Amino acid sequence: MTLRHNPHSEVHHHYNHHHTITTTTTTTITTTAITTITTTITTTAVTRITTISNTSTSTTITTTITTTAITRITTISVTSTTTTITTTTTITTTAITRITTPQVNDQVSVLCSLAQNLSLLVQDPATAYPSIRAVWQRFEPYFMGVLPAVNYRPVFTSYLWQTMKEALDDGVLYLELRFTVELYDLDGTYSDKATVEILQEVVHSFRQQYPDFIGVKIIIASIKQKTVEQQEDAIRRTARLRDKFPDVVLGFDLIQHEDTAPSLLHLLNVLQQPDPPLPFFFHAGETAWTELTDQNLVDAILLNTSRIGHAYAVLRHPWVCQQVKDRGIAIEVSPLSNQVLKLVTDLRNHPGAVLLSRDFPVVISSDDPAVWGALPLSHDLYLTFMGLASVRDDLRVLKQLALNSLLYSGLQGEEKKRALGQWDKAYSWFIDSMYQQLQ
Repeated sequence: MTLRHNPHSEVHHHYNHHHTITTTTTTTITTTAITTITTTITTTAVTRITTISNTSTSTTITTTITTTAITRITTISVTSTTTTITTTTTITTTAITRITTPQVNDQVSVLCSLAQNLSLLVQDPATAYPSIRAVWQRFEPYFMGVLPAVNYRPVFTSYLWQTMKEALDDGVLYLELRFTVELYDLDGTYSDKATVEILQEVVHSFRQQYPDFIGVKIIIASIKQKTVEQQEDAIRRTARLRDKFPDVVLGFDLIQHEDTAPSLLHLLNVLQQPDPPLPFFFHAGETAWTELTDQNLVDAILLNTSRIGHAYAVLRHPWVCQQVKDRGIAIEVSPLSNQVLKLVTDLRNHPGAVLLSRDFPVVISSDDPAVWGALPLSHDLYLTFMGLASVRDDLRVLKQLALNSLLYSGLQGEEKKRALGQWDKAYSWFIDSMYQQLQ
């Protein structure tokens, strides 16, 4: 399975606020991790959420409330009896899922606004997104809004953990994520090396708790719209990371709406001579055009790509089809993404149907499932089986697709052998348990 670093997937700024109301009240609200909603609390907002009343004079009173989750904050009253009026209330939370206020209508409005900006889901997608251009005009700004939040270290560690947990709950034991290395916190930006080390720490901790989970590897993704000089720097940085972390960093990709972004040919001089050599996992052919954007497929092959993301236009290029088969270059088919982003309406017309029927090397990718509220992989596998596979296909096609996800992965040598052995045991258990239920 391949997920592009989003979402799930991807507001902008996260601060620790220290508000002092002169000579009366100091209220500090500190959040160390946010699981669902990021809320910026100003002094005005605090007075709406927390009411602190002093009914008499007092020397110094410090009240500390510590909790692991807050669903409602209403009224905190402090009373005492001496001369100095200083009341300090500290609320420390390790996770905030929702802060509610008496203004229920305002809260609902805020939550609806957040949901609309963190998803492409709408009541009437045909009207909201009448064309490929229209849906991409909403899709690309989504990442610009979400990535600054996801790249904030406290959010990123929780986000990565939740990504792995949801994947594991969906039956996915191994992830390859397209990843942007730009972690930061309130003290500054992390180096590329430190960012990968943070990722390793989270994955290691997760595997200690869930030992069946195989792991996570990353493909560094760069936006195509960058200048040639910026792309050269991105490739050099990726090559250094791969040299330092060969078991984590798989290679390099370029992402963006292909119909409007520079082509691979535009960056040919940069991509031809990475030093040290760098594996590529190019998005290419994610287009409905012929003899324009789809030429990226040809250049991806010539640049020796390890896999091709989407390759929706591949059937228009017989030479590319032959090379894909001869070289064993897997095509990452993303049926739900292609449908949401308007390349295809009826999945029975998806080119993946032909690829499956002709035994091309195919893996199923969910692309950006959080953006449209999909499961990590099950929804795409279901649509593949129901829409792309033949009416005569059965459990064997799902078994082969699951195997392909490991056979064409970035796993190498012994780790791939162990992963295949682990999957074989899990599959045998699944068959046995289904058989027992049918008896």
